[in-house]
Amino acid sequence: MSSRERPSTDLPPALLTLLVLGVVASLVVLAFETRRHPRRHRLVASGMLAALSTGVALLRPRVARDAHNQERAPLAVLLDDSRSLALPFDDRVRARDDAVAAIRNLASGYPIRWFALGGQGGQPVDITAAGVLSATRIGTNHSAALADLVAHSDTAPRSIVVVSDGRDTSQLPSTESAGDIHGVGLEGVPIHAVALGRGGPDASIADLRVVGPAFAHGPITVRVEVLCHGLACGGARVRLAPLSGADGPVPVDALLDASSGRASADLSLVFEHPGRHAIEARLEHLSGDILDANDARTLLLDVRRERVRMLHVAGRPTNDVRALRRFLKANPSIDLISFFILRTPDDDPRAPPAELSLIPFPVDELFEEHLTSFDAVVVQDLDAEEYGLSRHLRRLARYVEGGGGLVLVGGPHAFAAGGYDRSSLAPVLPTMLEGGHPELASPFVPRASSLATEHPVTRALARGAIPLPELDGTSPLGTPVAGTSVLWEHPSAQTRAAVPMPVLAAREVRSGRVVTMASAGTWRLGFSPAAAEGNGGAYDILWDAIVGWTLHDARFDPPPLVASEECTPGAPLRLALPVDGLDSLARATGAGTREPLAYSVEQDAIVAAPLPEGVHELIASRRGRVTAAGPIWCGHGSLEWVDVRPDPARLKQIAADSGGTFFSTPRDLDARILPRSRVPTSSRHERPLVAAWILTLLAAASLGVHWYDRRRFGLR
Repeated sequence: MSSRERPSTDLPPALLTLLVLGVVASLVVLAFETRRHPRRHRLVASGMLAALSTGVALLRPRVARDAHNQERAPLAVLLDDSRSLALPFDDRVRARDDAVAAIRNLASGYPIRWFALGGQGGQPVDITAAGVLSATRIGTNHSAALADLVAHSDTAPRSIVVVSDGRDTSQLPSTESAGDIHGVGLEGVPIHAVALGRGGPDASIADLRVVGPAFAHGPITVRVEVLCHGLACGGARVRLAPLSGADGPVPVDALLDASSGRASADLSLVFEHPGRHAIEARLEHLSGDILDANDARTLLLDVRRERVRMLHVAGRPTNDVRALRRFLKANPSIDLISFFILRTPDDDPRAPPAELSLIPFPVDELFEEHLTSFDAVVVQDLDAEEYGLSRHLRRLARYVEGGGGLVLVGGPHAFAAGGYDRSSLAPVLPTMLEGGHPELASPFVPRASSLATEHPVTRALARGAIPLPELDGTSPLGTPVAGTSVLWEHPSAQTRAAVPMPVLAAREVRSGRVVTMASAGTWRLGFSPAAAEGNGGAYDILWDAIVGWTLHDARFDPPPLVASEECTPGAPLRLALPVDGLDSLARATGAGTREPLAYSVEQDAIVAAPLPEGVHELIASRRGRVTAAGPIWCGHGSLEWVDVRPDPARLKQIAADSGGTFFSTPRDLDARILPRSRVPTSSRHERPLVAAWILTLLAAASLGVHWYDRRRFGLR
């Protein structure tokens, strides 16, 4: 160790130069003023003392002591904290703790930086100050972690110890680790590796993905890949099934020969409704399988429409029916099937049925054989009992719960008047249906509710301040049920519960959506002063929103809510959401309600509270408006548990390529991990030459003396 002292100041060079020039200038001016004065020597002496003492007070002289030393080089330790260490049959966490204790004992007196290895992106997390290891991180990339360690370290380590099971989820084979490591500035730095884990016989679903497009109403090909080692896997049976309930596709099975270690099969499912569906591939248990948690894997499948297929059924031809059919037919993306009742069963055409051009209403064929082929159904002023629809309403309710869209439009034979109030369809409707009410035939102007400006069905009309026209009348609706959004209300009529009677209401039922329009007079939006308002006319704006929202059109849905990393049961979930994108987070329940889900903001990211295993529908809201929503799968069959075997070959390769040592167990650790070199360090300690208050007092006193002499001897 060496040290030396030297003068110093905390003034910048520019200010120091100005200070010197100021002192010199003041002395020159003083000499000029007193060149013929009889007391010249006394004045010059006091002036010089004042100038110099003031300059010294401003200079604040200090003494700097520089010390130089040679210290032990730092040691960096990367501790695997990925979820592969939490395998229930293999105590890798305890082995890691044994390695930590051994390193602390061997490197006593050495500066050690501890890092957690694992997580998306591969960047190690510095846990030196507050080390928290949880074995829940998803994703391991040894090469990326080592590169990031060197790139972002304040002091480059002279020795690195990697404590890991060697399992790398970056899909790089072990033999490629050398090329990656030597390109990131690790030359001359030995990397020592400590192996953890022992593994065991296991079979797992290694991969589950869609091959090709995923359109509704057509076969969707899903590739399932099985990984097997240490077991007799010549007849591994896999089942692919939806998790969306009884109305989803029929499960399919496949028998795979995975005796070589890997096998895959392409299976097909048909979804009748678009949207995000959860499917599961499950491997039948094999004798001797050490881990069952990775025998199943779930995929969230985005099913799209190739074309929209809709069914439009009307009880009688009216202006409202003609306007809606014209709107639907004008959309080239909709395949429309329309049926209109032009004569009732009581009509007497006075001709044999075979001679009539009108065909009977094929209600059984439509609602028994073809219902699931439609993306949405519009039922307009149709008496369900008279035309045989009542016996199919239970099937229509299941259709809605399975993801179908339903729009009911009012009229003299709609809702309670058509027998819907006593049917199995009533539980999925937005409002209760109160029988015994007469039709409210008096014209009225509907009143927009407080939800109209935010709900996708009426948002464009409400925000555009488009006036609503006078409607012909309305079918009576009852009190809205929980989860219903009432968008238009009757200005004077009330339900039996003494609340304003709904006119336009919308409700989500599981994965399906229902809209009820109680009035048969919306056609007047196309012939009123509001007709020219907005792009395409007020009528088209309203029905484009009703149909689009019912069909889950992306224009009327919030952005999908996704996780930025795999969800592990019981572990916090990091969401891909901006921190200002929500003020509440909720989880949808099976009963159609929402329960609040706690969350926090950590490092500019939204972290939700742990979720149990399964598929969860999460909803993010801000100021009461949904900003993102979507299903999240939380399960044990994650990327880290696909292959439960440790990979000591990768660790051996890393150690060999860098000149380090490979240790097969933490018990084998020895002093070879310690850095062999020392690093130069330097430090500086400064102290004031004289206390600042003393210098300030001397400067003030000398200035006072000089001022007194100038006044005494006639200088100003």
